[in-house]
Amino acid sequence: MAEPTNPVTLDQLDPPILEQTQFGDDMKRWLSNIVDVLNADLQILSNALQFLIQASGYNIPGGMTSFSVPVTGLTSSGFVTASIVSTTMPDVTIASVTPALNAFTIVFSADPGASVIVYQAYMEEP
Repeated sequence: MAEPTNPVTLDQLDPPILEQTQFGDDMKRWLSNIVDVLNADLQILSNALQFLIQASGYNIPGGMTSFSVPVTGLTSSGFVTASIVSTTMPDVTIASVTPALNAFTIVFSADPGASVIVYQAYMEEP
């Protein structure tokens, strides 16, 4: 198992001091529940981000059906998600994304033309 890098720190919210409010019981319960839900979501997000190496965009020049994107620190046991956000060929999709040492290879269903992808590279699957 890879050692987490913790590039992002998400602080938890302090519980509200309900005694200092003039809210009714329903509003106090709602406020406490909202803080609990937000803290749980922040913890889930923090856990997911602890193995993040890089999140970025990349310009693909077109004229090819596969392309290698450099990501320092990525290994073949890593995990990468990628999406096309802009392309001159709207019917083209991503067929596969394969992590490797310090890069990943993205294979398209056809030549995507000039395109932009966004990706998230992790040390392991979050």
